[in-house]
Amino acid sequence: MLVGVGVPLSSGVVAIQAMMGAVPPELSGTASGSMNTFRQFGAVFGVALAGLLSRGPGTLWATFVVAAAGALLAGVLVVAQHPAPVRVPEQV
Repeated sequence: MLVGVGVPLSSGVVAIQAMMGAVPPELSGTASGSMNTFRQFGAVFGVALAGLLSRGPGTLWATFVVAAAGALLAGVLVVAQHPAPVRVPEQV
């Protein structure tokens, strides 16, 4: 259930919308390319790290501990950010 909910929220439309709302339109191509590059790098790095941590029977728990620590760190970093307030033009 967690994977079914987490995967769509961490990639795809949600990530693209968040990225497009955070950059000016003239930088959308650069931002899109950067986002996809780092998303692919993260996937490759995660699989490689899981392979290093799970070297035999009974060691899969280490992979889950590292993944949970990474998710916790990401959550703390997101909460610690203070985004600039969005300015809405006044209507006359």
